[in-house]
Amino acid sequence: MDFDKVIHNVAPLDADRYMAEKVIQAWRDKRDDRLAADKVAARLKEQETAMKMWLIDVFREQRFEGMVIDQRITGLSDREVHEVEDREAFVNYLIENKALDMLQFRISDPAIFAREEVGIKVPGVKVRTIYDLFDRKA
Repeated sequence: MDFDKVIHNVAPLDADRYMAEKVIQAWRDKRDDRLAADKVAARLKEQETAMKMWLIDVFREQRFEGMVIDQRITGLSDREVHEVEDREAFVNYLIENKALDMLQFRISDPAIFAREEVGIKVPGVKVRTIYDLFDRKA
């Protein structure tokens, strides 16, 4: 049975029990396949993250700028982001200034940078550098 044709061309009211059973079985198989693949992907992601964090430490502690291996450059990149240092001061600022544009379930860097550009110091916020790796063709 061509399941793509069934789910795209057969209206739910036109499906018979046989079709529904076959699609249920195929859906279960696909779901099982995906769940198994998710487990493999999660383990790979865990290993990748551990390697990445170790490499970030190596690059930072040994002050490496980058390495060329097999015509690819891997190096350390950084950027600054804001994080709340004094929650009470920050929340009071938000309330007093009706500055909810600074929130995105995390601090809004563009909103804070915009205030800093015009000389407004936002209380309760500090700048922290975060690191990531890049990997691109040389």
